[in-house]
Amino acid sequence: MGLRDDEILAVRDIVSILGGYWASITYVRESEGTEGRTYISGNVGAYHRCLGDFLKMYAPYADHIYSSATLIEPTSEFFEDLSGKLVKDVVFPDLRNTNARMSIYPDTWRLSSRNFARSLDRIVNRIVEICKTEESVYILAPNSRKARLIEGKLKEVLGPAPPKVDFYRSDMTMGVARGDRICIAIGLAEIPSNACDHLAWGKDPEARWLHSQSLRAQSVQAASWQAWSRVKDPNGEVESQVYCIGIRAEQVAAVVTWGSGRRLELKEISDIELPDGSTARVPRFKVQADSLIEPPRIFAEERTATNRDRHSVSEYIAGFESGEDVIALKRGRSEIENILDRATVCHTRGESAQIAYNDSNRQKGQFLPRYVKLCHSNLDQSALFLGVYFVNRSDCYAQQYLDRRREKWGYRKVVESLDDPNLDAIKRHIRPQILLQGYRFCMAVYQISRDDTVSWICYDLDNHDNSNPHVREDVKRLLAVLDGYSIPYLLEASGSEDSYHVWVFLVPTRTYNAFKFSRQIASEARIKCEIWPKQQGINSDKAEFGNPVKLPLAFHNKTGRRSTFLDPQTFESLEVVSLPGLVRLFEVPEPQRKPASKPARAPILANRPEPRYPGFHPCLQHLIDDHIQLVGGEGHAARTAIAIDAYNVGMSKEAAIGLFKHQNDFNLDYTTYQIESIYSKGLKPFKCSTLLDKCGDLVRCYCDVCPRGRYIVFSSKAYTKLS
Repeated sequence: MGLRDDEILAVRDIVSILGGYWASITYVRESEGTEGRTYISGNVGAYHRCLGDFLKMYAPYADHIYSSATLIEPTSEFFEDLSGKLVKDVVFPDLRNTNARMSIYPDTWRLSSRNFARSLDRIVNRIVEICKTEESVYILAPNSRKARLIEGKLKEVLGPAPPKVDFYRSDMTMGVARGDRICIAIGLAEIPSNACDHLAWGKDPEARWLHSQSLRAQSVQAASWQAWSRVKDPNGEVESQVYCIGIRAEQVAAVVTWGSGRRLELKEISDIELPDGSTARVPRFKVQADSLIEPPRIFAEERTATNRDRHSVSEYIAGFESGEDVIALKRGRSEIENILDRATVCHTRGESAQIAYNDSNRQKGQFLPRYVKLCHSNLDQSALFLGVYFVNRSDCYAQQYLDRRREKWGYRKVVESLDDPNLDAIKRHIRPQILLQGYRFCMAVYQISRDDTVSWICYDLDNHDNSNPHVREDVKRLLAVLDGYSIPYLLEASGSEDSYHVWVFLVPTRTYNAFKFSRQIASEARIKCEIWPKQQGINSDKAEFGNPVKLPLAFHNKTGRRSTFLDPQTFESLEVVSLPGLVRLFEVPEPQRKPASKPARAPILANRPEPRYPGFHPCLQHLIDDHIQLVGGEGHAARTAIAIDAYNVGMSKEAAIGLFKHQNDFNLDYTTYQIESIYSKGLKPFKCSTLLDKCGDLVRCYCDVCPRGRYIVFSSKAYTKLS
């Protein structure tokens, strides 16, 4: 017939519209109102009849039908009506973890049809910048017309052979494999604002309008995710990346959220001003899914301000997950594999472990019941709850002990697995078992797993030695911030008088993400307290374990009290706890740090004058006198040691704070808080061996002229001071 491809597609669309019962004609403004187009859309028409014929005639006896993960039902019983069968949608797992190998980087601004023209140069400059570092790139534009405009502009900048620009809903964006592993997504897919009016239902015009906008939003998200998925490696071996231009993190999170029972819930309706001065109503929806397909990694938007007052907790939150899905969200973590298996077996209520392993409930990963009864008569359930929610690193734990020489309680590391199907150690903790030493078994868990991820955050607020008599007000301010962002949590009375732990549970995430998120929450709550994770991350060389936290439901040996969970409104003890939900965090890019240079020191002289503060470690006094910059992990250890020495020689807090004024990053409020914290604990000075272990690169050079000791042993090494 001599028709071009685009003409054939146009004929297809015309036939589809004519095959329906009626059509709507819409005029849509473009280019900030200076241009416009007329769109004709039909009702269900040929597509629905084809789908109905397929379900009724070609697959009448099928037990399973596999479809796109981005399939959208206009109404809740749409496919049941078409097929005449009872239909249940389930999630087919991402067996090769292709989503886990994809990273998406959102932008800090939002592209729309109203600002596209004035943003064209900005878009092209960003494409050129990305193409300088990436070779084979797949570029997506909102529609075919804008793809041609962008490609023409790229030709002006890059010459006669610019990268080709595709567009959403093109033939190459649906079900077609690509060799590219880098995608540049310019905005989201575009369709007219009332393109779904013919599918909308509702009892009045307002309800039909909202339903139409919901269907349109889902259609945009489906087309965008289908196109982005083209760059995923189907074997799950090669990393893929999507660089977004004009797409905010919140939009990205909505695009990649898919699963059974997917739906959009209305959040708000806002009014926006159009270029001609008129206003338009724009609804905002929140995506929900019953069983989620694990999404790819989404990085948080780039932050240019370091001041937390200029940011918000919401910037870190990608979404929330139900506590009923906690096992599915942690499935695949080898650290607690046996604990998760035990939880799944309990879910099947008496069936054998082998049946539980093969049962579909294991794949779904629901943890029943929805609440936990906290009592000794239900020891198994309480232990299972602690294991699933609180154990993230299982190869060791810390056990409380009494240092009888100093008459102080402490914790020592025990290398023993907690990933025990019988949960024996956790049960000993809950009972609690009386030890031969005369006190009760109490354990603390290490938060950071060996792959540098965490699954919870803990805030420790207390009033030890009357240091914070208004601690309960601090707790209330913290809980108010968490409630304000709908962040689920548990409040625990930790066992000491006026001492509280606030737990926030996470979909397993990098330690750095949790560190930044937790500090933003504390900043907005205007509280100062101990926060876990204390580190931004761990590595096997210097910080292999992080800091432990006492496991809940413990017997506090010092006070003789048991820790309990509390009602956040009344602060009364709870006998039953609902399974808390989990927060899914965006990936937070870590800043690029320059390698630390060796600090310049004054020559070390044998006849150097005695330190000004008798009782100080001489090496620490030299660090102070030489104004050595104390940075990184060793610098932090040196600062701690200096503060402890200051306390033990009787120096005032004000004088101790003054020791750090020569540090480039000196902050009065933060230093005051740290000094007060160390002074309240009454810690003993570090041994020389401990100093060499924790900050050897800073202090070792002073050992040759140090009057202390002739033979120092630290870790597995020895340091000999020669006479």
